[in-house]
Amino acid sequence: MKCPMCDIGTIKLARVTGPYDSDLPDVIVDGFEAGACSECGEEYFKRPRGTEASERVLAALLGKSTRLAPSEVRFLRRSLGMPARDFAETLGVSPEQLSRWENAGKKGTGKVQISATADRLVRAFVAAKKGLALPELRAIDASQSAPLQLRLTLGRQGWREVAAKSAA
Repeated sequence: MKCPMCDIGTIKLARVTGPYDSDLPDVIVDGFEAGACSECGEEYFKRPRGTEASERVLAALLGKSTRLAPSEVRFLRRSLGMPARDFAETLGVSPEQLSRWENAGKKGTGKVQISATADRLVRAFVAAKKGLALPELRAIDASQSAPLQLRLTLGRQGWREVAAKSAA
């Protein structure tokens, strides 16, 4: 494909495997495409069937069996495009409390993890806003918090889940 930036070089996209998002390092996708212009070096990244991939990641995250990890709370908020202040207000908590949930365990922040009740509220709110099925919230093991481990691969019939579980 011709580079839209310099209109001279060409871009050859290659399939790449890597994290879906910086907040979800254990969610790996195999099927995105990346490349650079042969003339100006402009980098390009393409997410084939991106909406489908996004819905699969969100459904797996909302349905995971353990409490949400801090980076997952942040990812879910960002997936709605909501500023932290608005998200906190909607949930009925202070922006500082939301910050504690999103940053628990980071240097100097302490270990204030999201409560089981707030975890369920976040999942229900995100599912409703995104039009996704509400997972069985009673099945969440509130005593554990582990990041979702998921691998998606793109095939001829779309995105396919290769593995999904919460790290122990």
